[in-house]
Amino acid sequence: MRLFRIKILLFLFVLTFINTSCDKFLLPKDPPDNPIENFNTLWKEYDAHYSYFIYKKVNWDSLYSVYRPQITENTNNDRLFTVMAHMLSNLKDGHVYLKSPFQIYTYDDWYENYVDHFNLTVIEENYFKNNYKIAPTRKMLYGQLTPEIGYIYIITFGGTGWTSELDPILKNLHDTNGLIIDIRDNFGGNDYTMLSAADHFTDQKRLFRYIRYRNGPKHDDFTAPIKGYIKPSGKTRYTGNIVVLTNRGVFSAAESFVLAMNTLPYVTTIGDTTGGGTANPIDRELPNGWTYSISTWIETSLNGIVHEGIGIPPKIPVKWGKTDLSSSKDLTLETAINYLTRIIHDNKIDNTYNIVN
Repeated sequence: MRLFRIKILLFLFVLTFINTSCDKFLLPKDPPDNPIENFNTLWKEYDAHYSYFIYKKVNWDSLYSVYRPQITENTNNDRLFTVMAHMLSNLKDGHVYLKSPFQIYTYDDWYENYVDHFNLTVIEENYFKNNYKIAPTRKMLYGQLTPEIGYIYIITFGGTGWTSELDPILKNLHDTNGLIIDIRDNFGGNDYTMLSAADHFTDQKRLFRYIRYRNGPKHDDFTAPIKGYIKPSGKTRYTGNIVVLTNRGVFSAAESFVLAMNTLPYVTTIGDTTGGGTANPIDRELPNGWTYSISTWIETSLNGIVHEGIGIPPKIPVKWGKTDLSSSKDLTLETAINYLTRIIHDNKIDNTYNIVN
């Protein structure tokens, strides 16, 4: 009887709550799906979370006044997408995209405005004579260019769990006195995967960057700088003479890899300036189902430089001529081989790789 009375009281309480506060009791409604609300949702989400407004000197409020009047309740999807894409293009951010079922917007000028000199087939056929190996997950290609110089091409930092493949690769290259790590045309991927890869090449824990996350309604609301480290990890590490090859196609997490490797005194970067994208984007969805991304952090090097939009210059730049583009030789790789050969012979340094059991 007591249990029955408790149930009755609970029912009366809920009934009273529904009658007096029905709008609070029901589940929240989804935002309306119409052109104006979709535009406003996109603008507001960037206004609240995007990290580079001040750095890029973008007046987001003024862009609203330019593009919002172009949208009405009768605007069709094609027009809506075009207006949104034009607004986002002012950010000049390679991490920003807008995706609908019929079209995708991305900012590609960071690499499309530059000549791409990299051709992996040239390396496979003319330097390895097709005598190379590919890691099981197909994220890396590796081998020995000469008896003294090893080579690893890291295609991407996408995915997780595959960097343990560096252990047998580095063990396979343990007889070399120098190593070339080629990350040209590596568009980035997972930041944790990048860190795990870099950890295989550091001799000690090293600070290599600072990160600040956007964390408030104002465009200058950020967390305090968060220190980023690499530290020795993995069963096998290579801490000898290393060259990292870069070009405009190096982007995002791959650029963070360059920042990390630049802190190592035995590493030299050779090639071209990287693409300039260091944003850590998050994905969002509009009421109409279209998806988009927002850059959420600012990454700086130890000397306080923000490489977003400008890239990281190599220590040794390589200038390609027009005739080099059709050549069977890779001028950047040739420069790296000659550089390592000179260091190995001049300093008479034996292999300094480190095997950790």
